[in-house]
Amino acid sequence: MKKLKKLTFLIIMLALIITLSACTDGFDDGTGGGSFDQTIVGTGVNRKVVYSVSMTIEVSDVKKVKTALISLVEEKGGFIERNSEDFYSGNVQQGYLTIKVPTDKLDEFMSSVSDTGKTLYKEVYTTDITDDYVDATAKIAALNEQKTAYQQLLQDATITASDRVEIIKEIAAVDTELYRLGQLVNEYDSMIDYSTVSIDIELAPGFFEVAVPIVIGVIFLAGIGVAIYCLFRRQKSSDGGNGIKTAIKILMVLSCVAFGIYVIPLCWSIPMTVVAFKKINKGEKLSLAFKICTLLFVNTIAGILMLCDNENN
Repeated sequence: MKKLKKLTFLIIMLALIITLSACTDGFDDGTGGGSFDQTIVGTGVNRKVVYSVSMTIEVSDVKKVKTALISLVEEKGGFIERNSEDFYSGNVQQGYLTIKVPTDKLDEFMSSVSDTGKTLYKEVYTTDITDDYVDATAKIAALNEQKTAYQQLLQDATITASDRVEIIKEIAAVDTELYRLGQLVNEYDSMIDYSTVSIDIELAPGFFEVAVPIVIGVIFLAGIGVAIYCLFRRQKSSDGGNGIKTAIKILMVLSCVAFGIYVIPLCWSIPMTVVAFKKINKGEKLSLAFKICTLLFVNTIAGILMLCDNENN
């Protein structure tokens, strides 16, 4: 019995040590920046380039960081296109921002964003619209020359009334096309002068969220190892049980430790573990219903070992 207690204690301590070590490496308070090159906007190239950035950052306080980013956008002369939040239990769990930032301040802005949290993802998209821009401005210049020519024709007193009407119609058509192309060039200028930044702000996982899966995983693996050890050993222990019974006890104790994180499952796992210990120590048989309930609600491996235990069957 003492050997069983020592073995169980060692496994639990090992699980705690591994958990703390993993949590120290995996837990982040959301204040460290990413190791990305912040230079986005090219220099010395006479091209019409549109920049778009998509990134995800992990922070410890979504609301606080989101408010700080909105203030930063206003400081840089930009504006917010989209602002949304996801809530869970009344707390902001995730935030989304789509921002327009002056292109000449994009690198500076992105550096500040990276400093607000841990960068999980970042991608920069560039679209070269030089050809479209040059084509639109060339058409505007040609249409202006055409309009000037039509206006000069109208000054000719020798043209007929019908020709004058046709020229006026042509001028109207030219004005319509000039307006369309002017709007297009203005749109291009806006796209070039203001870059689009889409930011997904995620809440960094807390210590509990990181620790729970690790604790359960370590305990589960440790339990399997102990069960295999006991099964292969197959010798009588001081409490009168064989290797299978020892494995069942250890697995059920480890399950209680794992369920302790969630508290509620302890309401049935502890009583069932106590009953199993008593019956095994006294050499009493476990009912089929108890074995199935153990398999479903306490520990799958322990339940299978109970069903496979010939002495108990």
